[in-house]
Parts: sequence; structure tokens; C-alpha cells
Amino acid sequence: MIAKHRPPVKRISLAAEVDELRAAISAARILVDEHATLHIGSPHDERLVPAAVSAVLTLVDMRAKDVCRVLRREKDPAAIWSHTNAVQTNVPDDLVLVGWAEAVPPRQRQRSARSRKERS
Repeated sequence: MIAKHRPPVKRISLAAEVDELRAAISAARILVDEHATLHIGSPHDERLVPAAVSAVLTLVDMRAKDVCRVLRREKDPAAIWSHTNAVQTNVPDDLVLVGWAEAVPPRQRQRSARSRKERS
């Protein structure tokens, strides 16, 4: 029997996720400050600032809602995994989230699959 290759477990650092959201909010603040003091540069860029800030804040809002849904166990943490919040192991003083599929031990997954087949 050939052993199946298991992909690495996707772990999500909540601290890294919040840091990324804070960085995006800071970017929006910097854009607004620069726009207010007229230091943006070209008139074309100047016209784009309000839409750019709105887009950044919309993305932050949607991502924050997704994180809240994960914390309420309404959404699989694997759905919010990205290279910016990925960690290899548990990190001290951080909440590390693991996707639902990875959180269930392999033997229990096999048992669950068997019991689903028996019920069908």
C-alpha cells in the first residue's frame, strides 16, 4: 500500500491576523493624512485616494467579520488562512487556530467516514 502524502496542517496565528488588519488600517490613515495635507503627488493619485481608502477599509471590515465568524465557530479557520497569518507551530502568547479538518485526529476521521457510509 502506498502511503498518502498529507499536506502540512494550516495553522492560523490570530495575532498575525490582527497585526495585518492593523497595518491595513494604518495604510488608510496615512493615505487620508497625506490627502488632507496635499502631499499625495500627481492630481491623478489625488483623485484616487478616497476610493482607495474606502476599498482598504471595506476589505478590513470584511476580513474582521470573517475572523469573528471563525471565533464564533461559524466558519472554518482554514478559510481565512493566508501566508500573512500562517505559523508552523503553536506560538506562546498567541491564539493559534487550526482548520476543522486538521483538528480531528486521523483515526477519528476514518471512523467518522465509516459511520457516514454505514448510515447511507
